[in-house]
This record gives sequence, structure tokens and C-alpha cells, in this order.
Amino acid sequence: NLALPPLETYPDYNEALKEKECFTYKLGEEFIKAGKNWYGGGISNFG
Repeated sequence: NLALPPLETYPDYNEALKEKECFTYKLGEEFIKAGKNWYGGGISNFG
């Protein structure tokens, strides 16, 4: 059983928090949410 250190201890933790505020990160999150909701019309299939 491998125990990893807390995320806060990594040297790039604060940089990663800033990245979460970027438009592309938020856009990706919305695509993931829509993909999980495909049965409710989250992502349309244009094929």
C-alpha cells in the first residue's frame, strides 16, 4: 500500500491551482461533464 504525500507538499501545487482558473481547463471540465451526461443531450453526435 503506497501512501502518497499530500498534494499541498508538491513544489508546483500553487501553479496547478492557478492553472485550474484558466479558460481551457474550465472548458475541458465542461466537456467532461457533458460527456458524462451524454444520455441527456450533453454532447450531440453530428456524425
